[in-house]
Amino acid sequence: MATTRSAISSPMGLLSVLSIVFFIVAFITTKERIQPDPQQKSSLSQDLSDLFSNGPWIVLFLATLFYFAAIVVRGNVMLPYFRFVAGNVDLFSWFNGFGLASLLVGVALSTAVTKRMGKRLLFIASMTLAGLFSAVLYIIPATATITIIAVEVLRQFSFGLSGPLIWSMMGDVADYGEWKTGRRASGTVTSAVVFALWAGLALAAPSRAGCSRRTDLYPKPMCKRQTRSRGFC
Repeated sequence: MATTRSAISSPMGLLSVLSIVFFIVAFITTKERIQPDPQQKSSLSQDLSDLFSNGPWIVLFLATLFYFAAIVVRGNVMLPYFRFVAGNVDLFSWFNGFGLASLLVGVALSTAVTKRMGKRLLFIASMTLAGLFSAVLYIIPATATITIIAVEVLRQFSFGLSGPLIWSMMGDVADYGEWKTGRRASGTVTSAVVFALWAGLALAAPSRAGCSRRTDLYPKPMCKRQTRSRGFC
């Protein structure tokens, strides 16, 4: 048990330290692309009022909320799918590996595709295709390994195309707010969208336990063991 804990805590500690260093570097070296009007007076109440009257920001907030909630839900249910539905948990590493590689390709090509389609249309197409490829798992036999992995490659590629768009659309939303109100509030816009990100992660976190209870995914004896050792079922 001590070896297992060390194998987890040591890499996480290293990653935490590196994260702090990178955050500090980013904070020191990042500059505002567009400076607000020097005559503009800071007002949190006015910023919030402008924010909630900004239609594109509301859409982006909700999109970000469900976007990251979907990532967590998907991540939580796929390992149990291969363990209890497909019956071969070893396939999960292949499924995950090919999918992540495809995701990176989608992210890398996102800018080029955006120039041809535009951010809004690409984001809608990306989410639609990702949803369709996810739904296909309901009709694909659990033993059709190659088909399942191929569909995951297509889903992750589609999903990856939308990856950079949320971040770039934050600036677009801030630009729209400035055009509409005459006041720029990039910090408020960005922090509010990042709040939606964390809210989506938090709301979806119990999904594995909820799905397990509602679908009787785990047999009763296993469910008792999982409850004691991992806190779910």
